[in-house]
Amino acid sequence: MRICISGGMGFVGSHTVQLVLARNHTVAVIDNESTGFSKVRGAEYHKGSVTEIEFVSNVFREFKPE
Repeated sequence: MRICISGGMGFVGSHTVQLVLARNHTVAVIDNESTGFSKVRGAEYHKGSVTEIEFVSNVFREFKPE
């Protein structure tokens, strides 16, 4: 499954990304890097804010999450 996770570099988000990757899903992370940790290995990363509708639309159009 293709899953998009916003805030994937924060504490909860990064752990969620790791759990989803461990279940062999494909992950895209959207994060604005306002807080958080280093980039998550194994996930496609998109720097930006979920408040930017055009940015999120482009990520969804390219990544095609399920």
